[in-house]
Amino acid sequence: MAVSGAALAATEASELESTFEDSPKAVLDQAWQIVNHEYVDSSFNYIDWQATRQDLLGREYSSREAAYGALRAALRQLNDPYTRFLSPTEYADLTDQTSGEVSGIGVRLQRDNQAGTVMVTEISAGSPA
Repeated sequence: MAVSGAALAATEASELESTFEDSPKAVLDQAWQIVNHEYVDSSFNYIDWQATRQDLLGREYSSREAAYGALRAALRQLNDPYTRFLSPTEYADLTDQTSGEVSGIGVRLQRDNQAGTVMVTEISAGSPA
């Protein structure tokens, strides 16, 4: 009985995991994790980023687009014009537009984690910078 109960629990956990991976919440959690690990401002602009995750994952979404809208609203709270979410379609459009091109203002940056600063270390010749 314990073996079949364990097998049933493992099957249910696997089905739950599969359902989560297919749900809009999986995208929300993945995006939240990226921002949590990579965002430059460790204070998250004084936003409780953990509470934001709980809020995002605690809601029910009728579609992926509804989840994307909630994620965009959460990212707007950071008040950072360079942090945004692109849907798969928007991302594909962007990468199609810039495929094979180098874009930007023409500077190389270096982050100093101890000082909490970012410094321009190189300016490319002929660049807008």
